[in-house]
Amino acid sequence: MQDIPNSRVPLNLPEGVFYIGLIGGIGAGKSTVAREFAKLGAGVVEADRITHQLLDQPEIRCQLEQRWGTCIVDKEGRVDRRAVAAIVFGTEASAPAERQYLESLLHPRVAKEIEQEIRRLVSEGCRVIVLDIPLLVELGWADRCQLLVFVDAPATMCWQRLQARRWTWSEFLRRQLCQIPLEKKRKLAQVVIDNSGQMEKLCSQVAQIWQTVIDRLRTSH
Repeated sequence: MQDIPNSRVPLNLPEGVFYIGLIGGIGAGKSTVAREFAKLGAGVVEADRITHQLLDQPEIRCQLEQRWGTCIVDKEGRVDRRAVAAIVFGTEASAPAERQYLESLLHPRVAKEIEQEIRRLVSEGCRVIVLDIPLLVELGWADRCQLLVFVDAPATMCWQRLQARRWTWSEFLRRQLCQIPLEKKRKLAQVVIDNSGQMEKLCSQVAQIWQTVIDRLRTSH
């Protein structure tokens, strides 16, 4: 088993905001849940989108190319995320060290971008922010949330979604082993959402959570 990342990265978030953290397995549909919260009025911060934007920055691309060579750059001169994933989640003995290098390069920058995006949302009047961050627990950021929501989905359904992204089964297992076990994450959550494929049911669950959050905000003022 590869080492599970446990290095905490500082995250300075504005006070007076209700933070909802989404946790769950790979492919469980956390981004779908985040979009439903957004429809109800929540601000959503997506770490994956921020990471993709960072990988497009010339400075980051150059550092990765210096370490791993041109194999991680595609024909358009952009970082090939699948090529990078093959290195940091691969079967080579060096994979954990390479993953640690990538995380040390990206995570502080991701934290900074998250802080800036949240400040922008707050300046626009947003009082509820959903954090859609795959390593929310591993980075120590779950502690900043007033509510942790575990998004649950059948393993077969998660695998179908990952196949649509051209993942292999071995790639899924290796990535899963790099995260805290799902049982532990589930125990951290105050709420569990069943995302077994019925959109109407999912929307109803999100709406119920949203109403509870809004009620808490009203009674706190």
